[in-house]
Amino acid sequence: PRDSLSLRLGIHGAEPMSDELRDEIQERLGIRIARDYGLTELGGPGVSIECEERCGYHINEDYFYPEVVDPESGKSLPDGEIGELVFTALAKEASPLLRYRTRDLARLDRTPCPCGRTFARHGRILGRTDDMLIVGGVNFFPSQMESLLLAFEELAPHYVIRLSKKNRVDAVAVDVEVTPEFWAARSAGTLESLRSTIQYKAKEAIGFRMDFNLLEPSSLARSEGKSKRVDDKRQSRRDRL
Repeated sequence: PRDSLSLRLGIHGAEPMSDELRDEIQERLGIRIARDYGLTELGGPGVSIECEERCGYHINEDYFYPEVVDPESGKSLPDGEIGELVFTALAKEASPLLRYRTRDLARLDRTPCPCGRTFARHGRILGRTDDMLIVGGVNFFPSQMESLLLAFEELAPHYVIRLSKKNRVDAVAVDVEVTPEFWAARSAGTLESLRSTIQYKAKEAIGFRMDFNLLEPSSLARSEGKSKRVDDKRQSRRDRL
């Protein structure tokens, strides 16, 4: 499709996008992508956006005052530490927002950016405080899975993390589609080899064992809105903690 496009720049928001997914879209479409961050409560998109240097998202500080706080205590954290993004809207009059807690996890950076802009930046959204999954006492975010899977050129960016209980123990299985090229040339040996490699890398990166089901392209349902990445079948909230 890249040969038929006159598009040069794409501004993407709505849900977190890993560096790997950004790079894949850029390569396939032949465009440059700038990731945007915003919230409906703050007026929609435009709270912050990446510059050409990609050293973080520049916050429009003339409209939004940023902080990062500890998600548990609410205490402010120093620049560079990961915490929950908090914004105070400086220009909203009809519905002012003071220290609005976004539930998004990132870090602040006020060091000079190579692009020359002086606004503070926040890093890529690492997850949400309410998206965090606890499996066998280990905390992880679905965004970690995306970064892991897209490191494999044989895999497509379509996956679902399925959680259940087996003999009172948390079990995780990930359904992920392979690319059409890999599927066309597949064999039982190549599928098993790829599955074993992914399992090893996942345990090394995230800290616990999980199963991977490699699926034919277009096997998983597509969503018109935000993608549903997690299917948690554990019976109660207590099971998930």
